[in-house]
Amino acid sequence: MIVDDIREHLSTYVKGSVFSYGRPFDTALAAANIEVDKWFIHLDPVSYDGIANDSEKCKVAIGFLLQDKPDSAFDKDENLDIDSSIEAIQQEAKVLSLNWLNDFLDNYTFSGSTYTITPATRIKNVMSGVLLNVTFSYKPTC
Repeated sequence: MIVDDIREHLSTYVKGSVFSYGRPFDTALAAANIEVDKWFIHLDPVSYDGIANDSEKCKVAIGFLLQDKPDSAFDKDENLDIDSSIEAIQQEAKVLSLNWLNDFLDNYTFSGSTYTITPATRIKNVMSGVLLNVTFSYKPTC
């Protein structure tokens, strides 16, 4: 199952990360009760498109988030510009997500398709990073 493959690969590729799988709302509630020292990686439920007995595509959305400093300029009511620390985190998350994606494709039996990376700013008021949306293709097993 692709969720297990992603979970397994992330645990070795991004050591020390906290992995979460499920609905974003549930994850946000659960994340408030856990301590995150490094990367927080959230995988939304996977959706599938396919042709019976032929091929299948998995649509995957993975958030790569890192805690920002709590006193960044983004917190101030009079200045809602994105702080340079947030930009640096988003760039680091973009690089990490693409490197992870390429390594995942090299080590598992999925082929890649197009991807989209969207910046994520101040999730839970302290985490920033990116949301990686990618479609994986493979032949399903019977």
